[in-house]
Order: sequence, then structure tokens, then C-alpha cells
Amino acid sequence: MQELIARSTWLVVMAEGGRQMLEDVYRAPSTKLDLILHGIPDIPFVDPNYCKEGLCCLPSGCFRPIGGLSMH
Repeated sequence: MQELIARSTWLVVMAEGGRQMLEDVYRAPSTKLDLILHGIPDIPFVDPNYCKEGLCCLPSGCFRPIGGLSMH
């Protein structure tokens, strides 16, 4: 692990616990560690009807007034 840390420009972890372990156990410098959270962010609920305003749904996708055709 020490060689991996030494040879790496940066290390990416998906949890704060992983970052702490690399710093505490393996003495990885915090400047080399980057946290990209795994999972879905905890955000407030938004009414889906609010998001659908201005969309015209077609059998092949949804047409947005700005941005064109989306297949999602």
C-alpha cells in the first residue's frame, strides 16, 4: 500500500471512513486524497410535476424547450 500511495498522484475514496483509514493507518497525505461520495445525495423532495412543466413528451422521448430531444 505504501508503494501505491507513493506512486499515485491522488487517491479516490468513496467514503469518509476510507479517507480516515488511508490517513491514519497508511499515513497517506491528505493532499493526495479525494472523496467522491458513493450513492444518492440526501436532498429535499421536489414535486415531479414541477420538473415536468414545459416538457412535451413524444413516443420517442421528451422535447425540452431548451436543449432539444431527450431520450430519457
